[in-house]
Amino acid sequence: MGLNELNTIIQAFIPNESLSAYTPITLGHINQTYVVHGRLSSYVLQKINTQVFPDPKYLNKLKVRLSTEMNELIEYPITYLNPITEQYNSWACSNFLVDSRAYEFCDSSKIARGLGKI
Repeated sequence: MGLNELNTIIQAFIPNESLSAYTPITLGHINQTYVVHGRLSSYVLQKINTQVFPDPKYLNKLKVRLSTEMNELIEYPITYLNPITEQYNSWACSNFLVDSRAYEFCDSSKIARGLGKI
């Protein structure tokens, strides 16, 4: 996947955005994930594995709904967007949190408590 393809995909979520760089995220084993940097902001683009998640359109709707409801409750920092065209339903897009971390394994009770709280 290259910058031109990712630029086309981001525009299915944010039509006025134009990407300048990207970094593949290799943590995880189910989906293809990229951090992409554009004029307006940085985002996480994720190609949903349809063998694991056979209804990506439904999954996206759940992510959008959950992020909206969580933000209303606790100022949840992640916002998911729905694609504006059916062609990109197998992609998910959210804002990128600078200085965020992803853990493949939970090896700390502090991290587990934080996840439980969220």
